[in-house]
Amino acid sequence: MSDRMDIGAVRELKIDVLTETGWFDDARFKEDMAAGGGSEQTQYKIAWDAENAGGYAALLTLTLLDGDQRKILLDTGWNTTWMDYVFSRHGVDAMLERGEFERPLRIFSSRTFSEPGSEDLREERFLAASRLPEETILSFYDRQPPADFEHISLLNELSIPTLIMPGTADQRVPFEDAGLRAERVETAQLHAFEDRGHVCTLTAIDEFCDVLRQFVRVGTAPPPPLPMPETV
Repeated sequence: MSDRMDIGAVRELKIDVLTETGWFDDARFKEDMAAGGGSEQTQYKIAWDAENAGGYAALLTLTLLDGDQRKILLDTGWNTTWMDYVFSRHGVDAMLERGEFERPLRIFSSRTFSEPGSEDLREERFLAASRLPEETILSFYDRQPPADFEHISLLNELSIPTLIMPGTADQRVPFEDAGLRAERVETAQLHAFEDRGHVCTLTAIDEFCDVLRQFVRVGTAPPPPLPMPETV
């Protein structure tokens, strides 16, 4: 059993479950899973029907010992239309517009700089984001591109030398996504940063510069320290 961590104390914790709808059509969900290789496959290897996706979300309201209140929004919604409906039904959209959530920015920063020892970068990222105009922050979390926007086909059209440099511990973009991109771009080379997160330019500066310098000078990157991530 791992060591316990003291995360502090609160007077009261209220949890409102906003949605637990992972998908809408059970039959379609099973068809997608079977077509993707069955239940033994990871979720990243299955071509899920985007229209069948829902999402999970919960609103945590903490009353601190001094009586102050904080709100934490836990959101893993995949279907933006569904989540827009859920947030509107529970008034979360209005809370976001009023700037009642500090934690989403902190969570975003912690997923951007997830490596041990990157706490200072995490705090700097949070403070920088906090100074942005409200409309800028909200626009960053705006809905995804239209459903008919097919970016995968654009990868096949690239013909210039391309270097893909993912972190294997990226908590914002799955490492498997790098394999997909490298597979689709004929001229792509991949160099993986072991145990690094989303912003290797700041958490693996020396290695990043060495790899990029070699690629620019001779057109090849050092061999990746890890096998290429598997793709569908």
